[in-house]
Amino acid sequence: MKKINNVGVVGMTGLVGRHVHKLLEVLHTPIKRLVPFGHSAIGSTIMTFWSEEKKLSIDVNNFLNLDVVMHCAGGDVSRELIPQLLEVYPDQFQIDASSAFRMEPDWFLSLPEINGIGDKPSQRLYAGSNCTTAGLVLALGPLHKKFTLENFRVSTYQAASGAGQKGLDDLEAEEAGEVPKHGKFDPHGLRHNVLPCIALARQDLGYTWEELKTRLETNKILNADIRSSATAVRIGIPRAHSEAISIQLKDKVTLDDILEVWQTCPWLVIKNDINNHLYPTPKSVTGKCIVEVGRLRIDTAEEDDGCHFCCFISFDQLLVGAAYNLVNILRLLIDPTDKLHPPKQAILA
Repeated sequence: MKKINNVGVVGMTGLVGRHVHKLLEVLHTPIKRLVPFGHSAIGSTIMTFWSEEKKLSIDVNNFLNLDVVMHCAGGDVSRELIPQLLEVYPDQFQIDASSAFRMEPDWFLSLPEINGIGDKPSQRLYAGSNCTTAGLVLALGPLHKKFTLENFRVSTYQAASGAGQKGLDDLEAEEAGEVPKHGKFDPHGLRHNVLPCIALARQDLGYTWEELKTRLETNKILNADIRSSATAVRIGIPRAHSEAISIQLKDKVTLDDILEVWQTCPWLVIKNDINNHLYPTPKSVTGKCIVEVGRLRIDTAEEDDGCHFCCFISFDQLLVGAAYNLVNILRLLIDPTDKLHPPKQAILA
């Protein structure tokens, strides 16, 4: 494995990039330099745990001598920049947070706790999964490995910051009685509202791309062909997503069997005691690199056959669904034996 010394982060002062920076510092990542790239405040000084760096412009020539580049500036920037980097620096590792390349055959779609980073020595291209897919597969992936997942249905409850810093700014403007600048939630607005439409729709199917990503990415990560249906909903909270999930397993199991599998996963925290108000919530996961799982029960809409169950999950999508995923890919590139234990302190950047 190539020694990783110098890492660049495109968009390091953005919403996801700030959390990547914070995570790398909290985890004492064994690198020598962390180099910031962006479109604004070029030349400004940024102090990192490793060194003092000048923020560089997104010019291919500035990426010389970097072992890894982490991309957190969105799909448009990644589509333009990454092909240029591949041409000039073919041995450089590219780790992309956007949806630009996830389904491309040359890109390894990595959810490190579930499918690692692959076993091809020549692999250089890694994509992080969609935020809703990440939380979903971290909860269901272990069940699929043990019991085989036949199908699932999921309804998501996605925070404003899932639309980036502009989404967060627009919600804050609405709450302050101001006109949002970016129109992320036009025409209805998000304050005191829920919006059952995220991203553009496929008119022929009636699903949005956010919903289709869930099926496509889940199957690529798990190397499976699992039937599924999703309804993606934006809700008026600033941070952390939740999902209500119904599943069908191939094997007949009990509720305790499922809980036993979840208990073996260090990235999962079980909150499953409704009588004592113990269940997943966005508030309780904010700033944490874990997925809360709970409200586990038999699906009474189906036969009581030991195969149909419902559950509810919550996770901080800026971490579990974005920054922490990228950082874990880097951790495995540095040390393939890393157990990827989540940090204990809150990560808020």
